[in-house]
Amino acid sequence: MKNLKNTAWLLMLATGACQTAAPVSSNEPPSCSGQSHCITTVVGTGQAAFGDDNVLGWQSALYSPQDGVVDGKGMLYYIDWNNHRIRTWDPKSGLTTTIAGTGELGDLGGGEPAIDGRMNHPTGLAFAANGDLLVAAWHNSKIKRINMQTGILDDICGTGARAFAGDGVVGGAMKAKLDLPAAVALDTQGNMYIADQANQRIRKVDAQDTITTVVGDNWWTDTGRQSGNPCVDASGNYTNCTTKVLVSKDKAVWMYDSGADTVGHVQTDATGAPVPYTGAIPIPDLIGGYSGDGGPALSAHIQSPKTQSAVPAGRIVLDTTKSWLYIADTGNNCVRVVDLTSGIINTFAGTCGGDKAGYAGDGGDAKAAQLNQPSDVDLFADGSLLIADKENHCMRKVGTDGKISTFAGKCGQIGFSGDGGDANSALLNRPYGAAIGPDGTVYVHDTHNHRVRVVTK
Repeated sequence: MKNLKNTAWLLMLATGACQTAAPVSSNEPPSCSGQSHCITTVVGTGQAAFGDDNVLGWQSALYSPQDGVVDGKGMLYYIDWNNHRIRTWDPKSGLTTTIAGTGELGDLGGGEPAIDGRMNHPTGLAFAANGDLLVAAWHNSKIKRINMQTGILDDICGTGARAFAGDGVVGGAMKAKLDLPAAVALDTQGNMYIADQANQRIRKVDAQDTITTVVGDNWWTDTGRQSGNPCVDASGNYTNCTTKVLVSKDKAVWMYDSGADTVGHVQTDATGAPVPYTGAIPIPDLIGGYSGDGGPALSAHIQSPKTQSAVPAGRIVLDTTKSWLYIADTGNNCVRVVDLTSGIINTFAGTCGGDKAGYAGDGGDAKAAQLNQPSDVDLFADGSLLIADKENHCMRKVGTDGKISTFAGKCGQIGFSGDGGDANSALLNRPYGAAIGPDGTVYVHDTHNHRVRVVTK
């Protein structure tokens, strides 16, 4: 088998010690033909394995599908996450095919055919206006692009180092440092928004290839930022504008004088935070949290897991008609929305806070509901929002009236069942992602059931 030895440890971390194995089936799933709001499996057998191409989707195994996107013709592009591949499913033929990734973990393919490339847990997908497919290559800490005309895979943002750097450097997207980028989204002007998960930020790459932070621009020490002119080196790493080099240690600032070869500890306040001083290097605040509603998104805190055992979180979607950015604020158990025109952030669904996880609120105001680690969001054509309520094992929907309801699954119940019947009678197992087609068809990435399932319109 291809890469299962290399990646089994990560799946164990993601699933938890008490994970129940997904039921495996070799039988054709029941049809949803002619039925409205019916759910059935279109890709995956339930076995966590490396599946074949050019076979019917339900005959091809998956290993923790994560996210997907649907093109204008109804073709589903989905991520076979623990197999490090991007694949398609054709609703007309029912066949599944790999378009990127060999199945081997790595970082190979810049300027090479995508089918021969190697990636490390790609996690998010989005189409550019020209039809190119953008990939949030999560453990590569890069954004990649597949030219859909030539099939060539390239890097377009990130050095591959898990860190934070690069903001404000013109043409600096390739010099920027990301940390577990989980998702990408594009507006009508071609600006690319990145859910920079472990950096607890949303960042933007503009037409000049300049990267900036648009949500969560928080710092432990910000003297350089307050002046409006932080000093950076050629790679976008922050410096202190002197001959001395400062580095971060234990949330404090340590000063290293290369001439004297000595190290001095900068004072901290009563909470342990560094005390800013003239010339201090800005140190990004990567702790995360919940704050900022009603104010500038740049001053807000969002929260996603960031450790070595982190799982994908914090995906985003743009409503280009309103210039609104929706954020699955996973660690805060809610969905936030940013008005990109005003820069103001607010809660859209859920009662935000790291201790607010739960299930409640169907039929009422979405802002009074409880969610449990929502990991993805997507938009219906009418502006309703679909939420992958991962740890509630269901999909929720917020209508244009602001009311929340369950769209698929039985919230709070884990398992696998329901193919061929109403989606609200089905059981799901940690659905990490969802994709909505142009005709309103919904694809549920039923991650721990190792299946992609469809909900008919």
